[in-house]
Amino acid sequence: MEKKSLIKTILPLAVLFPSILSLGACGNGTESEYRAYDIEKDGDPTSLNAKVTFWHTMSQQGQHMLDDQIEAFNKIYPNIRIEHSAQGDYDGLRDKLVKAIPAGTTPTMAFCYPDHVAEYLSSGASEEMGQYSTDSVIGFDKDETETGGISDFIDEFWQEGQVYAEKGIYSLPYAKSTEVIYYNKTEFDKKGYTIPKTWDGLWNLCRQIKKDYSSVENLVPLGINSDANMYITFSEQMNIPFTSATGDHYLFDNDQAKALIKKLKDYYDEGLFVTEGTSENNNYTSNRFVKGASKNGSLMFIGSTGGTSYAWPGGGPSKAFEVAVAVPPSVDENKPAVITQGPSITFFKRSSLKEKYAAWLFYKWITNTDNSAEYALLTGYEPVRNSSYETDAYKDMLATPVDPDSDDKTMLFAAVAKTTVTMKKSYFSSPVFVGSSKAREAVGEIFPAVALNEKTIDEAFDEALKRCVF
Repeated sequence: MEKKSLIKTILPLAVLFPSILSLGACGNGTESEYRAYDIEKDGDPTSLNAKVTFWHTMSQQGQHMLDDQIEAFNKIYPNIRIEHSAQGDYDGLRDKLVKAIPAGTTPTMAFCYPDHVAEYLSSGASEEMGQYSTDSVIGFDKDETETGGISDFIDEFWQEGQVYAEKGIYSLPYAKSTEVIYYNKTEFDKKGYTIPKTWDGLWNLCRQIKKDYSSVENLVPLGINSDANMYITFSEQMNIPFTSATGDHYLFDNDQAKALIKKLKDYYDEGLFVTEGTSENNNYTSNRFVKGASKNGSLMFIGSTGGTSYAWPGGGPSKAFEVAVAVPPSVDENKPAVITQGPSITFFKRSSLKEKYAAWLFYKWITNTDNSAEYALLTGYEPVRNSSYETDAYKDMLATPVDPDSDDKTMLFAAVAKTTVTMKKSYFSSPVFVGSSKAREAVGEIFPAVALNEKTIDEAFDEALKRCVF
């Protein structure tokens, strides 16, 4: 059966029953707004005239790339105006959107995480986007790989948009990240160190580093950038209850989790590692890493592939050391589990249908084969399309030789890509429900509070649970 275009369906209704659409049944659109896109005339969406507002968390570098992509997009769709703006970090963006929903000031589209979308859905604010992907005019077929269809998306990333209680697709993949371990290859080669596959092996390596570099003031062997990711990853690897999408959502207040925190504090007290939450001024541990084997430095850290550029200590004659990348350790090397994150995109219902159609066209553009590859090359994130890995640009990056005297960060992005390609079967994500983002934030504060002797273990868990439940 031929799929119907949403626009083809709505336009006749607008003619027959203009009062229905004037009430905003499909957003804030009116008959005149819909008629501005006369799909019945020639079926050509390039005639669409609309403004799309896009909230994201991109750095200036990412925004410059986006501006270039918008310029190319407007050569095809000259009447679609894309207004984009950075809204701080992911949690800051979520907080702004939560305030914008009741105020009726949401953008057309925005970066998101699944647990954030669950919160927007509870307010009825998120748009179901599967309808656009299957639209006969502007969608694509599930088997349409040649033109960038659904089957070209990495399946795990596309399926993430369907994890919600409501049936449908409420988030679309844009860029994905995971965690890797960055290490000082120069010093590792000097000492004959290798990155172990297990945490027990890594703690033993940290002890050896501590011994070998005892003369270096305040050198800490290992940094871990995200306290929340550390907690969640250990819970996954050790089968410790964390959260559930159904029933009692918050399961992390248990004896196994408390024993884990006790053991991690022991390692912290040994001086084996530091986290963002235990660092001075809550600095990312990559700040230590780029100092190298010197005062207040470190030799390795675990951090997001999306922050690869921050692992770069400099290049050329000023380059202090060579950086290498490895798969993070697991409790059991035969059962690896590595957290996956990275931004997706969601639409908001309050926008007119015309605006949401324009947003969909723009989404297709920024996630096409070449643009998805470009974003990955620029940031260290992973492409969301299988075809992006086959582009000449991405293949060239994967083939980039390591040159310790180069000032080109591409070689580090290449090292990350070569590592993450081998990790996909190990990816996991946490259950999604309204309030799941609160759980993540809460457990991320447990270890720092205990490690810095601000709270007992029981007090830290009690406080975390209260933040979620009350």
